[in-house]
Amino acid sequence: MFDVLGAKKRIASFGLVLLLAPFLLVACGGGGGGDGAGGSGNTPPPTSFAFTFEEPSVSVAPVEGSVAYTGVTGRLTGLAEGTQVWVGVQGGEALLLNAELSTGTINPYLTVALTVSDKLAPGTYRDTLKLHICEDEACRKPYPGSPFSTDLVVTVKPNIHLPAEVRISRSGAEPAPRYVLDAELPVEAGDVVVSLDQAGTPMRAFVEGGRIIVETYPVRAGSYVAMLNVSGRDSRYHARGAIRYDVLPPPGGEKSFAVETFPGRAFSVPLGQKALQRIVVTRPTWTNDFSAPQLAASCDPAFRLLSTGSDSWELTFDSAGHAVGSYLCDVKFSAGEFGGTVSSTMLVDVGLAFNVQEIRPFGISGDVLASDLRRTAQVVMADGAATPWSVTTNVPWLRLLRASGITGRDSIELEVDPQLAAFASAAEAKLTVSVDRPGVPSQEFRLPLSISVPVLKRIWPGALIGSSGRIYLDGVLPSSILTDGKLSVTGATLKSAKLVSDSFYVGETRVLQLDVSDAVPGGRVEVAYNGALIASRQSLAVKDSAAYPSGFVAKAFAQTKPPSFSARSDALFFAAADRVFRLGLTGSTWALQSVSAPGVIDVDPLLSEARVATLSLGRYTELDAADLTERSSAALQQIEYGASYAFGGLGQFDSKSIFHTYDGNTWAEVVRTTGGTIDGYSVALLATGSGSDSSYTTTLNTSRGILFGSVSAIQMLGSAGRGVVMATPARSDGVFSVWMNLAESITRHSFTFSAPARRALSAVSDDGRVTITDDGFARLDGTLSNDLTRAVPSGHTAAGYGLTADGHFALIYSYRMTGSEPGAVAGEPTLSVLDLRGLNWAGGDKPLVIATLGLDGVPGCGLPRASGETCDHRAHVIVDPLARNAFVLGPRGVAIAVLPPELKVASRVRGKTQSTASGQRLLGPAIVRMRAPR
Repeated sequence: MFDVLGAKKRIASFGLVLLLAPFLLVACGGGGGGDGAGGSGNTPPPTSFAFTFEEPSVSVAPVEGSVAYTGVTGRLTGLAEGTQVWVGVQGGEALLLNAELSTGTINPYLTVALTVSDKLAPGTYRDTLKLHICEDEACRKPYPGSPFSTDLVVTVKPNIHLPAEVRISRSGAEPAPRYVLDAELPVEAGDVVVSLDQAGTPMRAFVEGGRIIVETYPVRAGSYVAMLNVSGRDSRYHARGAIRYDVLPPPGGEKSFAVETFPGRAFSVPLGQKALQRIVVTRPTWTNDFSAPQLAASCDPAFRLLSTGSDSWELTFDSAGHAVGSYLCDVKFSAGEFGGTVSSTMLVDVGLAFNVQEIRPFGISGDVLASDLRRTAQVVMADGAATPWSVTTNVPWLRLLRASGITGRDSIELEVDPQLAAFASAAEAKLTVSVDRPGVPSQEFRLPLSISVPVLKRIWPGALIGSSGRIYLDGVLPSSILTDGKLSVTGATLKSAKLVSDSFYVGETRVLQLDVSDAVPGGRVEVAYNGALIASRQSLAVKDSAAYPSGFVAKAFAQTKPPSFSARSDALFFAAADRVFRLGLTGSTWALQSVSAPGVIDVDPLLSEARVATLSLGRYTELDAADLTERSSAALQQIEYGASYAFGGLGQFDSKSIFHTYDGNTWAEVVRTTGGTIDGYSVALLATGSGSDSSYTTTLNTSRGILFGSVSAIQMLGSAGRGVVMATPARSDGVFSVWMNLAESITRHSFTFSAPARRALSAVSDDGRVTITDDGFARLDGTLSNDLTRAVPSGHTAAGYGLTADGHFALIYSYRMTGSEPGAVAGEPTLSVLDLRGLNWAGGDKPLVIATLGLDGVPGCGLPRASGETCDHRAHVIVDPLARNAFVLGPRGVAIAVLPPELKVASRVRGKTQSTASGQRLLGPAIVRMRAPR
């Protein structure tokens, strides 16, 4: 095995003999070697020495300009181990750059690496290489046969050739040149790739049809230089050359791309007129590329662009039909990729085409004269033209003394009719002024009206029961109404008058409270205020205070919601089995009439009691209270309040689905439905009402808010006075939450209490302190309780509960089952009257029964049985707020009872004890009387 001693040496030049490196023949496991300084080492050369080339010649084929590498290899034999040899190369001086031993180990092959020069021109070159193998460094003792010769053949292939520099030029807007390079592309290079060093240079290079193409772009004047690189698939093939692109300015010099606008960019025009802008464009002199101008997408369609030739355009804006305001439009001009873009802007401020002089708001106060309710206003065109004008209004209380004229000459003349204004549903007038000019829209002006003089707008109750009582009025009620001597009462004697905060309402809403006497049943009581500008009056009927006669009226079997009673109509209203019922008193006889009302859920009289409102799923209808003829009807839309709610729902047996408050508002139950199943309840404002009997109007609420968050059940009921709303979640703990009064977004929480699971509230007192649940338990302030069912006759079943308005007396409807099934019937219908005044609530005493009244008929459980009927029936018990009568409504009829006179004497009206009770409308535990915030 041969190892190299020392580093390899590069051949600096080729002489007769050049030494590459010393070699030492080393025997396996030992052997020595000399220092190589002219000796032959420790072992003399054997006579059997030989060297043979592996190949007869050395051939290599480099590419022009590229260095190539090859080598010569031969086999050494006949040398003893430990012999030191020296090797040198002679020849090939013009073809080779270097010769080196390619390995330090001979095994027993010897290889010399050759580097072929990159300076050779294309062609074939031949030479002889001589390999000297010697015993000493100076090669004075060559081995036998040395030097050993072989042929060297170098074939240089041509590379890619490019011009050293290419010059391309153009002037002004001449077409951008396309140049074909005079390039030599050898086939051996394969597919060539071209590129330019300088990014952004206005030219590109590519190969097309075996030729290299340089394409220039139309750019501004200047000199642009880039280096072109060409390389083949074989990396040895490559070339590089400069491309110079000179662009000369046109005669007269170069001009930039620019735009000018005349007379400017901003315009102000009156509504209905046009604005015009002239646009002049200077095209760039280095390109002929130019596109038609484009309006920005944000430009109003009223902007129009028209070419006028010679690179000029007109941009117009027609303000006809537009609103007052600012309008902006950008126009974009393009000269292609290398010419760039320029833009022009037009800003148009559109003002009013005509102006109306400001009209001061109207106000009616104590010191206002009729002349103060007149206004004039001039109408002037912005351009000063004389144009016909006209004006209209949307309210009857604003009279147009001059409704048309000529601008700049005639003025609008207005006058308020105070009498009409006082009772108008809208306290604001809308004026619409128009001029006779195409494209000029009308202008609307809102004129508010404030009234601070007394106006009586509404009176209740629906009738005064008896010769004396209390009357309430609302409207515009300044304190002066009590002191200026203009308030009068006819048909009765005025005993007292004061302004109070109405406890029926939520908040401090002021009402006028009058106590009167000496009224004549069958007549009317009229309250009037005789103001200088506004005279207002309201009246109500006077009815006999005697109790209604007792009786019983049967009906077809059907469960109902709590009924509503109107003292004005002497009628009880309820809904059942797709019909609306009216139980009315004619003379001394009770009669039941009904009309078809498909899907009806509930019914309740309006505030005036001249109409009754009905609610079905998705529809609101008003009927005449006297004959149940339809007066109006409207569809109801769903409410979106985090979920979809619909007005109406069967709800609970003891709960109203629709009810009215003394401010004229209508409230209704709403239900949430998921997958066809009702899974939530709430309350929402359904409508607002205004006006008297003859002019009453109802406006459906279009922005309905949910009063409570959705609960599993919600119960609405009330008393003769303050209303109560109670949410009753169907939970096992039976927790009740009771709210006193009702408002669209305000509730005043009163108290909570627990009862057996899934109980409902059957009755409530005016002040909300006394309640009775449908299991017969009465509670005081939601805490102390008493089982009232202990007071019913022995063997009776309690089936309905009621309270007087003051909460002093409770009423229990009960019956005794007789016979056996299937012929069992309810008998002995009884109304027990209990005195709660002296009850020891904390001690749980049995309440005192002051009367046990037999009813004229059984309101449930008769024969033959109706489908779904059971004898375990329930009934609604409502009490006249004067405590004259009680009404028991069950599934088979209505029983009317006359109550003991001591209940009438002890009754309370709105928290005030009176010897003769007020004649307000009958409100049982089914009615709520509350107000929404204004």
